[in-house]
Amino acid sequence: MSRRWLWVLVAVAIVVGIALRCEHAERRLFWGDETWTALRVSGHTYVELRAAFDDRLHSTKSLTTFQTYDPRRGVGYTVGGLAKEEPQHPPLFYVIDRYWAEFFGSSIPSLRAPAVFFSLTAIAAFAWFLIELGGSRAVGAAAAGAALMAVSPFFVDYAAQAREYSLWATMIAVTSALLLRATRKPAASIWIWYAIAMTIGLYSDLLMVCVLAAHALYIVVVARRREIVLPFAAASAVALAAFSPWLAVCATHAHTIEIEQAWGFNPYPLRLDFEKWIFNAAAVLFDAEYADMLLAPLGGLLLILMLYAAIRVLRDEAPRVWWLLVALGGVVAAQQILTDVVTHGHESTTARYLLPLWLVTLAAVAMFFGRRMLSEDKLHPAWFAGFCGVVALSMFSSILNSQAVVWWDNNDNTPSTTMAAQINASGAAPLVVSEGHWGEVLVMTHYVKPQTQFFLFKFLPPFPIPSKTPAFLLMPSKRTLAAFREHPGYDLVPVPIAPLTSRAVLTFHENVGAAQRGLSDRVRWDTAYLFRLETRVAKR
Repeated sequence: MSRRWLWVLVAVAIVVGIALRCEHAERRLFWGDETWTALRVSGHTYVELRAAFDDRLHSTKSLTTFQTYDPRRGVGYTVGGLAKEEPQHPPLFYVIDRYWAEFFGSSIPSLRAPAVFFSLTAIAAFAWFLIELGGSRAVGAAAAGAALMAVSPFFVDYAAQAREYSLWATMIAVTSALLLRATRKPAASIWIWYAIAMTIGLYSDLLMVCVLAAHALYIVVVARRREIVLPFAAASAVALAAFSPWLAVCATHAHTIEIEQAWGFNPYPLRLDFEKWIFNAAAVLFDAEYADMLLAPLGGLLLILMLYAAIRVLRDEAPRVWWLLVALGGVVAAQQILTDVVTHGHESTTARYLLPLWLVTLAAVAMFFGRRMLSEDKLHPAWFAGFCGVVALSMFSSILNSQAVVWWDNNDNTPSTTMAAQINASGAAPLVVSEGHWGEVLVMTHYVKPQTQFFLFKFLPPFPIPSKTPAFLLMPSKRTLAAFREHPGYDLVPVPIAPLTSRAVLTFHENVGAAQRGLSDRVRWDTAYLFRLETRVAKR
């Protein structure tokens, strides 16, 4: 069987993957985390946003200034805002997105475009990494890896989020490929490129430190020759020195990082941790959540395939190959999972933080099939047919998931578009009342009609509320609900809002809510997200 059919399959997978990424960039909910990206692009800060919750009316246009490029605020505002308020996010992606918005605007697809671009460079970088990993016999693995990453539900979904994860995936693959090249053909120029790439990676995501640690472990265990160890140490030192200004920022604002990441230390029962780890792993190749949980067994079969492929790689490949895969996946997984086991937290259940592990998983599957279906210039029909089946299942899953407006890893899963549709249909100039739900107000500004006004306050509502109809109370806390229900001048009418997530995800969050009862006073999944606010007519 001619090998050209493999390249046809790769081309089809990449074309479908590009189409899915573009559709997601246009269709998917611009969720809370992405509004923080837009806030950094605008050059504004949390402090300025919170100051808008001042017991006054605000137009939608005035609030969108926190989500759009402002030519009066240079890149220093973007970097400075991150340094003071989100130092756990190095600035590179946000600076790139800011310059992109300067030239191409601040629409949702435009803000997501750099992430989509980097998701495509990640495919090429991943294929290069597999070639460096497997040597001259790795062409099949590289082709398989490119096809799998192109249609992987996990990588397709994160490709269209205006966050740094696609850039991070690219740099994980690039630095790992350069490391392998440098250990196989030591040259000063390669180590220089490694230092440059590692610096870019560190400024892409703070967890790139785990990737550098994995590379160090690989060098110590496998490539122990002096002519390798010393240049690696020098290149790593250069990268860390270049990153030291941001490390100093992190040290200075360590308490801010602790506050920003406090959500990850809210307790999950260990049983739910295991459920989410398994679900995340399966979602690398098949995610049934938005299709039908009856399809979940397909995800289970592919999970078994991934485990078997990993075992075969450990058995069949040389230590120089599997040691790097184990180090890359193991260091970040150990850091995340052990922390959660000790603290009873759940940061490791957030799939994006384990991105190196999912790259390693795809690499194992790609090497498993690549070694078997391609020999010399011929394809083995049976193995190629099996690989086509895996790609088809992943593609099928990604196409089904493209129908979703929100995804399971958008942790709040708030039906913002549905709420906005209800508000928009209610009248010419609706009023939205909100208590300081910062992120959700920013999300809503992208979806409500321009004539909508917002009355924003902190803590308790300052009665009387401006007399406008129709009026809505958006995602109130229990204390705000109690204040309105006790006030003689208002009636609250729950607006039926169907969740955008599946029953399986809702059940998971209900179980989490039961474990975390008392930690949050936000309205939970089984309570209305939106209330119509009606003025009570005095009785005669």
